[in-house]
This record gives sequence, structure tokens and C-alpha cells, in this order.
Amino acid sequence: MTTTRKAARIGPHLFRDTRPSIFEARFQLGRALWRDGKVEVRLRELIRLKSGQLAGCSHCNNLRIADAYTGKQPLTEATIVELQDYYHAKDLTEKEKTALMWAELVITAPDSITDSFFEEMRRFFSDDEIAELTYFTLFNNMEHKFIVAMAEPPSDHTYTRTLQTIYDGNF
Repeated sequence: MTTTRKAARIGPHLFRDTRPSIFEARFQLGRALWRDGKVEVRLRELIRLKSGQLAGCSHCNNLRIADAYTGKQPLTEATIVELQDYYHAKDLTEKEKTALMWAELVITAPDSITDSFFEEMRRFFSDDEIAELTYFTLFNNMEHKFIVAMAEPPSDHTYTRTLQTIYDGNF
């Protein structure tokens, strides 16, 4: 099986034009998670990036690194690279590492989340924040998988830049 893609299958804007109510509902959820979220922006960005890595969305990772160079993003390139092995990353806090582990488990093995790990999450987050992190993780995982499945060309940042504009540039 090959992973090389030559062209987009179905662009997200086509879906916007053919199913506007679904497309708008998706954006409403994204807006609410970014605008009304209580979890700090840096942590949300770490989770968004980890979600992209787990989904195989190199497009998103490359875009975040480019944004790190220009200061449009709260993370450095070094931090972005360290996400592959976040548990050993030097510039991540224990709280950030715990949240990243939560996000990874939510995406890859939600049934393996133990009561003791949930209690570990409660050391750093309220129940409301845990719920927010979970919604945020799953929303971003869906977005990344959509981009990967629809094979948006990596050079076309239109979709991601549209999300940034709609979410009021909080990225």
C-alpha cells in the first residue's frame, strides 16, 4: 500500500458548499473550544499538534513549524519536534506531559484510561477542564483525520488558514 498522494480527493470547501449546516456546526464547535476554552492556549496548541502527529497530518505539523519561525504560535520549533517523545521533553511541564498523555490515550486507547490516571489528571485540572481537554482532543483529531483522508495537498494551507481566521486568529 502506498501513501503517496498526487491530488486532493474532496476539498473541504466542496463539502462546505454541499453541506453547509454540517460544515457550520463543525466551525461553531471549533470556535467555542478556542474562544471559550479555559485551558491555556499553549496547552491547547500542544494537544492540537500531538493530535496531528497521531493522525499522520504532516501538513499541520509543517504549518505549525512555519508559524513558530514567524512568532505566530506560542511554541518553539524545538518544542514541536520534542512532541514525538513528549514524556522526555525538557521544556514541557509535568502538567503538559500529563495532558499530552491524556490526549494520546483518548485518541488511541480510551478504554485503557485507568482510575488512577484520571486522578493524576485531577492533580492539574478540574473536571470541567478534563472534559474540555477531551472535547478539544477529539475535535482536533477529527479535523486532522479529515485533512489526511481527503488528501489536502500539503502546499495548500487554505483550509488551515481559513480555520485560523474563523476562530479569530487565536492560533
